[in-house]
Amino acid sequence: ISTGNGAAFAFWRSNAADVVAPAANAAAAGRNAGQGLWSALVGYFTYGSRVARTERELAEARVQLVEAAAVKAENARLKALLALAQAEPRPVVIARLIGSTSTSTRRFATLAAGRRDGVAAGMPVRSPLGLVGRVLEVGDRSARVLLVTDGSSENVIPVKRASDGLPAFATGRGDGTIQIRLITLGLNPLKPGDAFVTSGAGGLYWPGTALAVVTRVTRDGAIARPLS
Repeated sequence: ISTGNGAAFAFWRSNAADVVAPAANAAAAGRNAGQGLWSALVGYFTYGSRVARTERELAEARVQLVEAAAVKAENARLKALLALAQAEPRPVVIARLIGSTSTSTRRFATLAAGRRDGVAAGMPVRSPLGLVGRVLEVGDRSARVLLVTDGSSENVIPVKRASDGLPAFATGRGDGTIQIRLITLGLNPLKPGDAFVTSGAGGLYWPGTALAVVTRVTRDGAIARPLS
């Protein structure tokens, strides 16, 4: 039923998510704590903790560099055309994703924040590495998030190549990857390693948010790996 009508049973699903959200949040915190303890023990003997921290910081720095380049280009264009400058909005709330679909072709997640935290349907969700998705349904203490990897027709994200602003659309493929489709037909200029960010077209997603990196070129676009 969810495949044909994603809004079916939204009321009952939101109430059920609210009931289990505290326990799921505690379980997620426990898993994080356990993983952190194990990583610390392994790192103590193998020096892996310092390597892992360095790699994580490097990955975040690369994403920030891509976003900074996209924002700089966007600001230059706006200043030249409209003499306007943009300031990125502050987060509404910071919370964990406490659950997600794993076997379905639909890709949803549960956010441990809801209406009482200021979350509303349509809000984008992101991690330090990039865009995660957007809120579909909201309960009092939890929210249902449509992930960027969802393969439904309602999951279309306007994007652009970070290096030169080449416009395209991104859609999930339901298998953890993203399909990049170019707006203009002709010779495909994409290549592996190209980074894509949100363009801001349509007003749903803030422009310049990192999304994915191309891993394989196709006839009309590319397959990309989501950064988040």
